[in-house]
Amino acid sequence: MNNLLALRKRLTIWEASELLDKRNRTAACALMCDAIADGELKPLELFSHGVYVADLGTLVDGGPIDEMQTVLERVEFERWRDSIGMNVEPVSARQVEPVQPSPVDAPTPLTTTDIAYCFDGIRWTEEQWKKPLGDKPKWLQPCIAIPGKRGVHEARWNPVLIGAALVRGGHAKVNSVRARFQTKPQLSPWLEAWKTYEADYFDTE
Repeated sequence: MNNLLALRKRLTIWEASELLDKRNRTAACALMCDAIADGELKPLELFSHGVYVADLGTLVDGGPIDEMQTVLERVEFERWRDSIGMNVEPVSARQVEPVQPSPVDAPTPLTTTDIAYCFDGIRWTEEQWKKPLGDKPKWLQPCIAIPGKRGVHEARWNPVLIGAALVRGGHAKVNSVRARFQTKPQLSPWLEAWKTYEADYFDTE
């Protein structure tokens, strides 16, 4: 278990999945999303496609619930986890360092043009990026922060999730993606979010 999670009072569904079943986090996320949809687990902040949702009733067809952004209070997660008979090995407080809470306000998601410019040279050129960003293949769909609406507004993207997908797909190294967040003006508001994601999910030592 990631020891940094031990003292966090708020967890995303994805983070909580490590505490529930680190060997099958996808199944753990699905279990929590089902529990939220059934009213058994109450989220502190509910998101769908990167957009804040006021209540379950506004979700279309019950979802999809955004696993990376929906936030659970730890006490509520532990109450639900205990109610279904699952638990994890406790981690001593001496093994962890205090973690600063994440800011409430997330940076503004980026346009397709911004993403193509910022990731130019990683997997594709700026011009070549525009086709997959327009077609939205399966691997890019979780990176959509705000879905586009024809004739109204274009899709907006979470660059942290795009960077992570590039690393996981073997198309970029972690330090190359980090450098983009450090040097591209459009990505600079997302730098701290990338550093947190990198520390939590990638071994950069």
